[in-house]
Amino acid sequence: MKRALALALALLASAALIFGAALIRPSENTAEGKYRLSMGTAVTLAADEAKSSVTTVAVITDWNGVIVDCVIDCGDFAMSFDDAKAGKSGIYETKNERGDAYGMVAYGGATAEWYEQAEFFANYVKGMDAKKATLLDLSDGGKAGDADLSAGCTIAIGDFKKALVNAMGDTLAVSFDSEETPVLSLAMINHDAVTEAEGAYSVTMTTDLCAVASLDKKVLAAVTDVAEAKLSFGEDGTFASGSYSGTKREKLDSYGMVAYAGATHEWYEQADNFCKFIKGMTAEEIAAIKTDDTGKATDADLTAGCTIAVGDFIKIAEKALGAK
Repeated sequence: MKRALALALALLASAALIFGAALIRPSENTAEGKYRLSMGTAVTLAADEAKSSVTTVAVITDWNGVIVDCVIDCGDFAMSFDDAKAGKSGIYETKNERGDAYGMVAYGGATAEWYEQAEFFANYVKGMDAKKATLLDLSDGGKAGDADLSAGCTIAIGDFKKALVNAMGDTLAVSFDSEETPVLSLAMINHDAVTEAEGAYSVTMTTDLCAVASLDKKVLAAVTDVAEAKLSFGEDGTFASGSYSGTKREKLDSYGMVAYAGATHEWYEQADNFCKFIKGMTAEEIAAIKTDDTGKATDADLTAGCTIAVGDFIKIAEKALGAK
């Protein structure tokens, strides 16, 4: 009897260990996916000038929440009263796109150009989780407090850190699987528009964003977003105000397409549905998505979940996938 009881207890203990291990063991094949693609943005408005800076970080993390790849870019806007009065508008290159022409080495005496310093930062944070990203040390001037980081990144990195923390906390991050290491790319399209009313001028500075994880030049996962900053000049030509309240994706339901425009899906949901639709596509296939005269998609599978104009989605996704 004692022997039978001992054996039963041993079996129960063994089963408990196995069950407990099943509960705590991380799985590489869960429904969550092996990787997660996320994106975060930090926007800075100059206090008394019509200037805006949009810094975006895209990251791929593994199933443990550790960064395996990171890409950073930044778009700068500047608008004078004379430019606004003249109706100036256009598309502006990002700092990565400007490359050596950005001039930090040639004109600022830096030892490395902006895109090189951003890449150094991106490589530095690989292997970090969300907690470590949050604890990145900054000096009083916003520069890196860590000597290993400041050795290759001497510029102020406050917006780098803020965008990275936002990316690591991205509640809409997309899970995906890949048998091989995915390729991460990021695209930004910066453009502005001016409107006039009774001698005052309002400027909307818009950045379309898209991060893509790909393999063999085909989309594994994608995230798209839009950041808008609004600036204005008074009738006397002085800078009057500036505002920014988060990206469209960050606003979630508060963006108000369902509540105030009668849409069946909110903006972030429609953007996500577009990103799901392009999964498996090449840049050429994305560019070939057909739209009507209003810019809305004509494919019934896409319009079932994305009823808004998709022209900008197509452009930015094609650019992101073609970036590498």
